[in-house]
Amino acid sequence: MAYDSSKDVELGSWSLDGKHNTLEVAVMQYNGGEAKVSLQRFFVKKNGDRQWTKLGRLTMDEYLWLIELKPEIQKAIREA
Repeated sequence: MAYDSSKDVELGSWSLDGKHNTLEVAVMQYNGGEAKVSLQRFFVKKNGDRQWTKLGRLTMDEYLWLIELKPEIQKAIREA
């Protein structure tokens, strides 16, 4: 069965803007299934478009921010 974006529901999202990119965390649920955490990294091109890039390694600031989000992420998953 092919992926259907209309069945993908965002239950919560947070973003951290860095010097060169943005780290985004989201709690997603597909077709009423198990809620899962999505981690993505984006950068902004010179023309203003957002471009996805490999998540790679986290800086200490990103890691600490992610840890601070833990209660909110857990709440979004529990309420799914």
